[in-house]
Amino acid sequence: MSQTIELLKRRLPDLVLDESDAARAVFERDSSGIEGARPLAVARLRTAAEVQPLVAVCRESGIPLVPVSSVGEHHRGDTTCAEGAIVVDLS
Repeated sequence: MSQTIELLKRRLPDLVLDESDAARAVFERDSSGIEGARPLAVARLRTAAEVQPLVAVCRESGIPLVPVSSVGEHHRGDTTCAEGAIVVDLS
């Protein structure tokens, strides 16, 4: 487990983080074929109240966040990840 994941689990113990290869692989590229890095995990938020604490911890720690939703295709490179990123599933 990476230090980033350990930090998030320690600071936000109720946060649902999907670290599976299948979940992470979805965000390596968008529908146009633009490639990015594989995210460390996908944060599956259950309520809007979970957004602010996640953003605060990531901002303080320098963890890149990539917000995505299930609405429409992602085809402009705006949902590809930087190295060490956490995808935030807002669907």
